Amino acid sequence: MGSELTLRGPQGIFTLPEVIEKDLFFICTGTGVAPFRAMSHHILNHNIPHRDIYLIFGCRNFCDCLYQKELADLG
Repeated sequence: MGSELTLRGPQGIFTLPEVIEKDLFFICTGTGVAPFRAMSHHILNHNIPHRDIYLIFGCRNFCDCLYQKELADLG
C-alpha cells in the first residue's frame, strides 16, 4: 500500500509588472539568480522607471555568489 501525495504548482506571478510601482524583492539561491539577472538587465536596458530593487541571494560561500561583480555594478 502506498501513500497519497498531493502536489500543487508554483503560486503567484513570475514576471515583471508592466509598471513597477513598488520595491522589487528578488530572493533566490544558486542558479536561481539567472531570471533576476535577466529582469535587472531588462529594466536597465529599456530605461524602465522603477523603485528600489533588492536581491537576496543565498549561498554557502561568498565565492559561490554567481554574477556578484556584475550585479553589484548595476547598483
